[in-house]
Amino acid sequence: MGTKFPAHREAFAGVTSYGDGQTNENLSAVASAASPAGRRMTMKSQSALVFGAAALLVASGCAYSAPYRTSGVSLSDQGVQVGIAGVRCYVNRGSDPMIETTTDDDQVGVDVKLQINNSSDQIAEVSEGQIRLADADIPTTEAVPPRRSKVIDVLPGETKQVRLAFMPAGAADCHRNFELELANSVELSGQPATLNPIDFEANR
Repeated sequence: MGTKFPAHREAFAGVTSYGDGQTNENLSAVASAASPAGRRMTMKSQSALVFGAAALLVASGCAYSAPYRTSGVSLSDQGVQVGIAGVRCYVNRGSDPMIETTTDDDQVGVDVKLQINNSSDQIAEVSEGQIRLADADIPTTEAVPPRRSKVIDVLPGETKQVRLAFMPAGAADCHRNFELELANSVELSGQPATLNPIDFEANR
């Protein structure tokens, strides 16, 4: 005679199980994960985890930090003070030879967060487009304006921060000396404030 199987048995999504309820629950979970809906949920969860990790890396890598070295703040005779509150420097460089390069490959980007304090009794008009960034290690290269700019007012006794993005010509990496030119960028009652350049190194 053939072998007799236990009378109690259950089938879950095409899987026949014998034994207690715990085994059945485990098999149900396996069957659910193996189903198309289960696979989609698993892939969605994995994608969410990967996306979250990537976002965290990007956020931490793009944070502003104090420059490694700076010549300090620039102070005009009228009482306008300009300093670098933060900087970040990066290089667009494709590492995968299978990916087509872009026009910005190997281009250095320098983002500067300026802090402007107006201790005068007049409104300071700041023309961001007049500010220039130069590569001090290559004096022959042309100083460049920010990629986007606007005009803002800083009221008497007020402090404001502005963020400017530059793509300096000639720079090959971030380990170099930059010069932020501020001439003619700030006016009080139509008269330019005299501000000296700020020298700085973004990275060590």
